[in-house]
Amino acid sequence: MQKEDILLELQSLPERVLRAEQDYLKALSYLEESRLALTAKTNELFYQGTIQGKNEQAREAELWPHTHELRRLVLKAKLAAEQAKSELTYVRNKLDNTRLIAQMVLHAPPSAASYDNWAAGPMD
Repeated sequence: MQKEDILLELQSLPERVLRAEQDYLKALSYLEESRLALTAKTNELFYQGTIQGKNEQAREAELWPHTHELRRLVLKAKLAAEQAKSELTYVRNKLDNTRLIAQMVLHAPPSAASYDNWAAGPMD
């Protein structure tokens, strides 16, 4: 990888981080909306008297036919949020790594012959 390639990638990565952050926030928002829709439907069924279960298992069994689609949406939203979070972490790590590589490349000696002078540091 050439210096120019590293610098070009370093310039493009902050934009990719921003897009990944936006995607993650959208995924979290969709997850929260899905959860609220499920809660609203569940509450509606309780208030209508549709759910009469005496214990939690009976209530869950009665809720399932009315809420299974919303539950699937919540599950899909959770998976999408986790995927977006993973992508954000990847892009952030790539930015950090590219910064480190750029620092090493820009401060590296131009050739092996000048390594001794570079490794010795500045002479006072």
